[in-house]
Amino acid sequence: MKKHILALALVAAASAFPPAAVAAPAEAAPIDAQQAVAEIDRQMTEAAAKGFGGAVVIEQGGKMLLAKGYGFADRERKVPFTPDTVAQIGSITKSQTAAALATLVAEGRVSLSDPVSKFVPEAREPGRSRTVAQLVSHSSGLLDSCTDDFAEQSEAMLVGDCLARPLAHAPGEDNYSNMGYSTLALIIQRVTGKNWEEAVRERVWYPLGMKDIGFYFRGQPDELFAHGYLKNAKQPVIAQSIAKLGGNDWALRGNGGIQASSKAMVRFIDGVVDGGLPAEARKLIMAPVPGQSGEVREGFGFAFRYNDDGSLYRMGHAGSDGTFFSYLCWFPANDVRIYFVGNNGEPEVKPVLQLVLKPAAHIAPSATRPTR
Repeated sequence: MKKHILALALVAAASAFPPAAVAAPAEAAPIDAQQAVAEIDRQMTEAAAKGFGGAVVIEQGGKMLLAKGYGFADRERKVPFTPDTVAQIGSITKSQTAAALATLVAEGRVSLSDPVSKFVPEAREPGRSRTVAQLVSHSSGLLDSCTDDFAEQSEAMLVGDCLARPLAHAPGEDNYSNMGYSTLALIIQRVTGKNWEEAVRERVWYPLGMKDIGFYFRGQPDELFAHGYLKNAKQPVIAQSIAKLGGNDWALRGNGGIQASSKAMVRFIDGVVDGGLPAEARKLIMAPVPGQSGEVREGFGFAFRYNDDGSLYRMGHAGSDGTFFSYLCWFPANDVRIYFVGNNGEPEVKPVLQLVLKPAAHIAPSATRPTR
């Protein structure tokens, strides 16, 4: 989505920093899981008393440590936010697009070196020469966005206009592009012959048993979804705004707009780490796109942060539209997986996320489950 926050900027503080400015994780003594969860729950409860609405699910290996909602999904109707509440995941949508793409790469139907023109022959330069690897890793040079999120943008406009616009950056540079992931959604459609959401559902959501997740949610009642509150003003459900576009939703398709329950999102990270998707697809998802170096690298819908010794510190991605703010991550050292979402404005929610991440990152490794 247009108002994205790179996951890697969340390591040090509540405000966003470019990757080069992110400090290495501070050393801290391991914390007992029960103690960490109790502290997280206490601080989240305090945040809810001050207006926070959202949910957090924390697992360690196969053990659920915390699955709880806080505050309201709908303040006016006093509907509590729970881990089953369907809420916007924002740019974490990219991880769903990328997972579906990874299954196609694993099957040999798509290659990272393939140019856009192989699947979209009518695409114009400079977009037609961008490769799948560049699109996945945000190094294509394409514009971040061609139009506003809720402006009508057809497939023909994406192909004939957006991909034809001059590059915003030199190919190979790391610069976030929502349009790049919309282009990947189009490639998925061309290869599978199915609508992007249908292809993701068939290749990712069904195999992993992910329920309460979708893009269109046609015919579903408003009561199913969490509302966002921007400066305390109630916002419309994003599925309603997408429906008004009548299919001309290519500014969001593939890069944002999916809504899901917190439980569904943790089921996704479990499926990536533990199994559920094809082994070759999982291998692709759990590593950055080849050819990168440094402490921050981009992969299939996830960003990877490395320690000074070269070990992986965290795999994660954030999502935001300025109102909802969400985060999905895995800490391999202690095998902790987290999904977090809040609905009361990005500036208000980001500090609450820090209350979860900091203790969770230092939970002691489980004695009953080997770390990876």
